[in-house]
Amino acid sequence: MLHSLHDNGIRLTRTRALIIKALCKYNGHFTADELYLRLSKSPYPVSRATVYRNLRLMAKQGFISVISVGKDLKRRFSKKTGAHSYLVCRMCGEAKEVHLDTEIYKKELQEMTDYELLPSQVSIVGLCPKCSKAITDAKGNK
Repeated sequence: MLHSLHDNGIRLTRTRALIIKALCKYNGHFTADELYLRLSKSPYPVSRATVYRNLRLMAKQGFISVISVGKDLKRRFSKKTGAHSYLVCRMCGEAKEVHLDTEIYKKELQEMTDYELLPSQVSIVGLCPKCSKAITDAKGNK
């Protein structure tokens, strides 16, 4: 990613390198605040505004993706770019990434609408096992 940023005319500063190094340690999704907290413990602390600014820049350049899922719709970031699919609990807001082959639907939708479709985010809403059990247990206690 460091070389790609440089190749796209983005200056590689020490702060930007620290941010990239920290975000590379995440395997899943993370919020800007989580990244900021991780960086605030480093020997070279980075301001919250700098973290947000750099994440926006990297997302704009296509190096990371921005995802808004879950009950709070809090903006999360991912090193994975392209299409994302999620199961989202309508009660607790838990969002679980799942692999769905959306290309089948994408092609059909393009033919039906003449839209040029881009990689996107698909959220399917339901109840997670924990919330489903809680509802079942609550009904059984009546």
